[in-house]
Amino acid sequence: MKIFHLYELLKYQTQKFPKDIFITFREIDYTYSDVMYQVELLSHFFNQLPVNGKVIVSFKNSPLFIIVIFSLSKINALPICINPLFTISEMEEIITSSEAEYIITGADNDIKIINCKTHESVTYTITAEKNHSLECCDGVSPDPYEEAICFYTSG
Repeated sequence: MKIFHLYELLKYQTQKFPKDIFITFREIDYTYSDVMYQVELLSHFFNQLPVNGKVIVSFKNSPLFIIVIFSLSKINALPICINPLFTISEMEEIITSSEAEYIITGADNDIKIINCKTHESVTYTITAEKNHSLECCDGVSPDPYEEAICFYTSG
């Protein structure tokens, strides 16, 4: 039995069904190819920082959450998902005990990446065009054939 990681599963489905709807959010349909395009761009951006290791992820319901999780999967980072409704003390405990390197959060079309050690942050912006194709605004052009291997963890 072959075991796939999350990014590989998205890649496989995108190759088979690029125009099929992956997610509908606020009455907008996003296809597999729309989401995969953003995953490629964001994972390339993460590699430039470089984001790796353990990463705290905290989003309200949004396609951005899905794009971030798949992007982290591609670059072999381990997402630690926390509820944005947690109290400050609950979040501080998870951040401290997890020894995460980055916190990734966001709202609307902005993804904020915060370095846990330096507290420096950068913002990555995504916009939805009228054809519902997600497009990155920072001019990054990733290699769509760039591969990554993700280790398996049970928790």
